[in-house]
Amino acid sequence: MKTFIIRNYMDKCYHALWEMMVTKLPFCSDYKNILNFVHIMLVLLVSSSVCERGFSAQKRIKSDVRGSLHVDTVEDLIRISMEGPNLQEFDAKESVQTWFSQGKRSRRPNYKDWPSELPSGTQEDLL
Repeated sequence: MKTFIIRNYMDKCYHALWEMMVTKLPFCSDYKNILNFVHIMLVLLVSSSVCERGFSAQKRIKSDVRGSLHVDTVEDLIRISMEGPNLQEFDAKESVQTWFSQGKRSRRPNYKDWPSELPSGTQEDLL
């Protein structure tokens, strides 16, 4: 295979060469075993930085206080942490309202929004 590529396809770039070898006949049938290995090599990460970021996110999320989280919950939180929007871009109001309204019973049945301004005299009553 090496000599065949050197003789016939030295002018092709790396990506185009392997795309042709993997998808076109007769290459995909003649070199089936080695091309399975090439498929694996083309999808492997060159760097471990994504894995390291994942472990860092897990360490932040699964602390001593939150050590009993379910595996699915931890996975969801890590995915949000790594692939979700920045905190500056995210508006939590809609998500919180959805969370409050889901479930078999209301999560906070006596919850009331605070008024934007307290009525006069109320502030003294609170002190």
